[in-house]
Amino acid sequence: MWAAAIADLGLGPDEFEQLTPRQFDAAWRRYRDAEERKDRRFANLMALYAESHRDHEKRSEPFSADDFMASERDNGPLFPTEAEIMEMPLAERPAWVATIRSRQTAEQQRLSIETALARIQSSRKDSNGR
Repeated sequence: MWAAAIADLGLGPDEFEQLTPRQFDAAWRRYRDAEERKDRRFANLMALYAESHRDHEKRSEPFSADDFMASERDNGPLFPTEAEIMEMPLAERPAWVATIRSRQTAEQQRLSIETALARIQSSRKDSNGR
């Protein structure tokens, strides 16, 4: 994260240290979105050029920007999975958990809360002997 903040976001070390995980995640998402827009523009130009030189006999489908876009699959995920977080030392987990939670949608958060409430109610019923 530190290297991405310094090299990609252009933050100084002091600025990085003042960010919360949620703030870093928001800044990183804005950076990634801006980079993707730039990549999409360039991919459109590449598709236009390739399409103008396409041999219709060798390739029946027209080129599109997607043919020239890199994907996360190519580069690998930026953030660890929840399983990887659970394997981390305890001291490193809170920042990653906060980052993962900040990326959840409102629906996911609502479902998580409902699931937790259902578990609490179930354990209360079990402890009271139903």
